[in-house]
Amino acid sequence: MHKTNKDHLFELTVRQIRLEAKKSSINLYSRKNKKELVELILKDREKDLIEDKNNDERIAEEERIALENVKAEEERIALENVKAEEERIALENVKAEEERIALENVKAEEERIALENVKAEEERIALENVKAEEESIALEKAKSEEKKNVIFDKNSNLKRLLSESFPNKKILITDNKDGSQTILIH
Repeated sequence: MHKTNKDHLFELTVRQIRLEAKKSSINLYSRKNKKELVELILKDREKDLIEDKNNDERIAEEERIALENVKAEEERIALENVKAEEERIALENVKAEEERIALENVKAEEERIALENVKAEEERIALENVKAEEESIALEKAKSEEKKNVIFDKNSNLKRLLSESFPNKKILITDNKDGSQTILIH
């Protein structure tokens, strides 16, 4: 390809070559001969090709770096998103566990209080029953004593009357279950 460009330039006239040199911004092109101009134009084109190649390589390197940066940024964002999601899930799990424990504690406390209330109520009822039983027994004893006193009083009048009728005799009066009385005089 280099040979073809050189051949093409040699086919041109000196005036055409000078116009090419002018386009390429070659200094002092008007004082050069055809061969020198062709060499300078070819060197300039080769320099442009090298610069273009370097530019292309630089652009390719910049694009590669930009692509790597984009990939790295995407990976960083994806990693941050994964971490954020893991933290969110962990936080939700911790909150759920705390709520579950709090609920269990509340239930246990409610059960404990309910059990204490039931025990206290049972003790209160048992105590009331004991007191009621004691009062009932005391009342029955009082009634029994009163009944004995009444019976004793009732029998004492009868005994007194019989003693007056039968002096020097021992009198024994017994109440029967059927409400009758047995009187023994000795």
